[in-house]
Amino acid sequence: MADQRLAVVGIGGTAYGNPEGYPVTSLHVEAAKQAMDDAGLSKRDIDGLIVCDHSPDVKTAYRTAEHMGMATWPKQFLTAVTNGGVAAAMANDLAAHALRSGEATNVLIVGGGSGRTRRQAQAALAPTTPAQSYTERVAGRGQETMSLEFDVPYGPFGVISFYALAAQRHMYEYGTTSEQMAAVSVACRKHAYMNPRAMKREPITIDDVINSPYICEPFHLLDCCLPAGGSDAYIVTTEDRARDLRHPPIWMDGIGHAHSAYHTGLLCTRSDYGFDMIRQVGKVAGERAFAEAGIEPKDIDLVELYDSFTMTVLMQLEDFGFAPKGDGGPFAEGGRLELGGELPLNTNGGMLSMGQSGVGSTVMFMNEAVAQLRGDCGELQVPDAKHALVGSVSGTMSNYGATIFTAD
Repeated sequence: MADQRLAVVGIGGTAYGNPEGYPVTSLHVEAAKQAMDDAGLSKRDIDGLIVCDHSPDVKTAYRTAEHMGMATWPKQFLTAVTNGGVAAAMANDLAAHALRSGEATNVLIVGGGSGRTRRQAQAALAPTTPAQSYTERVAGRGQETMSLEFDVPYGPFGVISFYALAAQRHMYEYGTTSEQMAAVSVACRKHAYMNPRAMKREPITIDDVINSPYICEPFHLLDCCLPAGGSDAYIVTTEDRARDLRHPPIWMDGIGHAHSAYHTGLLCTRSDYGFDMIRQVGKVAGERAFAEAGIEPKDIDLVELYDSFTMTVLMQLEDFGFAPKGDGGPFAEGGRLELGGELPLNTNGGMLSMGQSGVGSTVMFMNEAVAQLRGDCGELQVPDAKHALVGSVSGTMSNYGATIFTAD
């Protein structure tokens, strides 16, 4: 079984928005049921479960299984992945190992979050006294010691600060403009306009983006993803089973990962391998995925790229080989990333418009790629799509995953 191709055979997902008070496990169950119905499988057919979740509770996978009514018989493979935006990409790798080793036959991957989940995560860092600082709260839990020593004293606070540093450096070295970054957001919103699951659907222009308030320069409000609640799920199995199910299989032909430093300070000086804040290890992840799939960037018909911020997309376009380093900005101009363009991007609207549901957000990108390759996307369909790449990012653009899907 070690050389068997893997396929996605069922997908499902909820609407994205602000489901306050709606438990994340309920969102997961809704998405998972849709995926099982789509594949023509029952919950008894699922013997592997991987949950990509924003929850700080490590028992989230067990609780999800309970809510799905799967607690009364043994599962052969059950785990949770919580390592940021690359969680779904890592889940693909785990599913591949479980399936090819015979440890599981059908693996359900589910991911997302809700407002309640985010509040739980934030509560883990809530002050125990009114005067307690962020530094004291984090240090008291033994977390982020390197960040506290080398980053926080100089002013940056939160993920956006570090991404903004990388964006400023990219603009300085390559002349990337705010208008070029805005083109990413405009493309995503044009696609969200036709997606009833998306959180934000009203059209926007380049001027709307660059005239929206600064959140952390150079990022304006509309350069930033939208926190949302929602969940997606998909089922992975092996070739011998996939061909007997309801839909033509969509093959998971290439998986690549690469990881470097989590802390931005370590990325400010170029490493021995030539990587730094704007020359990231995504290049390695992409090369591995393309090598495994046996294709090249020019063969890709559409991309679903982690869009925490608009610059995150431009750097992935470069790192995955669609544009030379430094040319991500010009590549985004002229509608190239829109439907009908050279390389349609985030055809569901992405996290910039559909919504960012936490650690499991990349699950929705996997599902969109599969739906496109099936030809199921209606007016959002990329004609004759055969190959799609899903890009995943976590940390401060320091951890990457690349997954390549292929249709028969």
